[in-house]
Amino acid sequence: MAVKNRDRIKVGTQRARPRGGSQRECRLQRCSLGERYPQNWNEIAQAIKEKSGWRCTKCGLQCLRPSDDASQLSRSEKAARMLTVHHQNYIPEDNRLENLRALCSACHLAYHTRRRSNVSPGQLSLF
Repeated sequence: MAVKNRDRIKVGTQRARPRGGSQRECRLQRCSLGERYPQNWNEIAQAIKEKSGWRCTKCGLQCLRPSDDASQLSRSEKAARMLTVHHQNYIPEDNRLENLRALCSACHLAYHTRRRSNVSPGQLSLF
């Protein structure tokens, strides 16, 4: 069953899951990942990053804070030092703190390339 744009609920700049749609229906309709995250995802991710001291919890790389001056870094250096938040069980809807882990871009990409994941090709690329 196709869902038309007018049937979607707008949430900020992201589209929400179609009205009455389940997670399974969302996957079948190829909903974007933004539709699977809560409205306060940025706050959740920020808290996880701050808890880790802006360090990758796998390799220990010190990543860039939003307040850091990165003007002297190349685009690839900035991307490599970007801290992301990983769902350990690969389910974006499961935002329990024990399921979330701060990872640098390289470690996050490694987790998703070793396992079939919920990430579309290119979403976690370093460049």
